[in-house]
Amino acid sequence: MKNVFRDFGLANPVERLEKAERAHELRLIVPRKYWSVETGTNAVDAPAKDLSDIIHRRLDCFSRPQVSRLTIAIRDELRQSTE
Repeated sequence: MKNVFRDFGLANPVERLEKAERAHELRLIVPRKYWSVETGTNAVDAPAKDLSDIIHRRLDCFSRPQVSRLTIAIRDELRQSTE
């Protein structure tokens, strides 16, 4: 896979790419479930500001594990709600 962060010579390109991919996944999931940010945060027990920041691509203040944790929590919530 092409890493534009590496191409631009940015620091930590692998981490930046992974965070961007997870954030993109969240941006697709939340509207598809007709979740507001508030509904999503209640579902995964996370602060609304955190989920909003991730959805709106403000990733600098988050570590890769934080973004991954939210993505996994939302995936788990989706599985539970469809079972």
